[in-house]
Amino acid sequence: MFLYSLTLQQATGVVCATYGNFLGGKTQEIVVARGKVLDLLRPDDNGKLQTILSVEVFGAIRSLVQFRLTGSQKDYIVVGSDSGRIVILEYNKEKNMFEKVHQETFGKSGCRRIVPGQYLAVDPKGRAVMIGACEKQKLVYVLNRDNAARLTISSPLEAHKSHTIVYSIAGVDCGFDNPVFAAIELDYSEADQDSTGQAANEAQKHLTFYELDLGLNHVARKWSGPIDNGANLLVTVPGGGDGPSGVLVCAENFVIYKNQGHPDVRAVIPRRADLPAERGVLIVSTATHKQKAMFFFLLQTEYGDIFKVTLEHENDRSFHYVKYRRDENQLYIFSDDCVPRWLTSSIHIDFDTMAGADKFGNVYFVRLPRDVSEEIEDDPTGGRIRWEQGKLNGAPNKVEEIIQFHIGDVVTSLQKASLIPGGGECLIYGTVMGSIGALLPFTSREDVDFFSHLEMHLRQEHPPLCGRDHMAYRSSYFPVKDVIDGDLCEQFPTLPPDLQRKIAEELDRSPGEILKKLEDIRNKII
Repeated sequence: MFLYSLTLQQATGVVCATYGNFLGGKTQEIVVARGKVLDLLRPDDNGKLQTILSVEVFGAIRSLVQFRLTGSQKDYIVVGSDSGRIVILEYNKEKNMFEKVHQETFGKSGCRRIVPGQYLAVDPKGRAVMIGACEKQKLVYVLNRDNAARLTISSPLEAHKSHTIVYSIAGVDCGFDNPVFAAIELDYSEADQDSTGQAANEAQKHLTFYELDLGLNHVARKWSGPIDNGANLLVTVPGGGDGPSGVLVCAENFVIYKNQGHPDVRAVIPRRADLPAERGVLIVSTATHKQKAMFFFLLQTEYGDIFKVTLEHENDRSFHYVKYRRDENQLYIFSDDCVPRWLTSSIHIDFDTMAGADKFGNVYFVRLPRDVSEEIEDDPTGGRIRWEQGKLNGAPNKVEEIIQFHIGDVVTSLQKASLIPGGGECLIYGTVMGSIGALLPFTSREDVDFFSHLEMHLRQEHPPLCGRDHMAYRSSYFPVKDVIDGDLCEQFPTLPPDLQRKIAEELDRSPGEILKKLEDIRNKII
């Protein structure tokens, strides 16, 4: 006997889902797994979900997560299934299909307790992905680009821990520091040896942070601490310049904020009035809404109730210009920075200009837009009306970034000073590694043109020793703007004589004249 099998109606129950920008542009789409079917959905203007693509995968999809490489315009999809493989998909808009970008085998097929696939987590900056099993095994893959801007994936790095049950994993937002992943774990090694059951009753769940060292290409346990035994789900909290980092631990009846070195912050999950007292409340699904100036979480319980959760935090968030109203005894923010930064030092330059340094080793200057100061002085409300019109709790005006330079070391102090009698006033900085530097303003356009061209020729003719592109280094995190690298220009005297003459000819100067210009500007500083 032979039979012909055909599905007449696809399953409607959703096993897992993720959302992101899979088509490109500015739209948001949703990818849902309905057992063995993968659907791409998009809300229309009326709020109804329209199916763009539905694909039978002939397997059991266990987990989904999206990620985006830094600088990319669309998101990729990582799929964990019963295939024993990690698969990365990209949606092709022209062909209306999912294309398999990578497929890496790591274990046997089937839903097995020690074969990864049940849990997925990505670094919020798109640099790595962790795939975990219900027990013991966790693998980390490093994500990158090749010279043709194609996505690449590394060999797996192990983060296994025997006799350990995993309940949830999540990526921790650490900005551009080494990627960190969090996991809810329970060690049952003692319970396995105790026939009385006492050790099983006393078993304690822990929140563990795993750090991926990109330099050593190694995963290590960074920190571990006990958590509520009812914990079942982790939610990533925005970090870097966007928030306090860490995770939300969703437990029975509670949501707890946890981070290394920070005290726990606990909130009770609201209960339905008719819910029996012995029944607990668990969070089963979450979503995070994040914009430049704010973020919040949506948490859904097992009963279908949805709650909006906000996390109040204090953070060093660049510069804010305020106006004081004596009659109301209140400060109004009338201008702020468009890029939040974690400041390590700052100094007032003039009435409209501030200089700051962030924790990533950048020094930058910001200035109020032209005429903003006059508008605020002339406004009888002291800027109140415009302050109340700010978008997303931001100020109505944004400062302009006029200087940007990557020092390469965390700046701990900024100070205006003149180091020699009659010398020019400089911005002096000190760093955590003990170096001292100076930023000297140019006084003539001729000098700016000369040193800009000298710097350009030295970039081309004398590249850095370790092969790092000089412009890319000084533009780490933010593009370099209106700063000449004196450390590079000072390497001119160390060049071979023939190379010095070649560069001098390009500048219509002699090597001696270039050396004299370098000496003159050095003498203005020290």
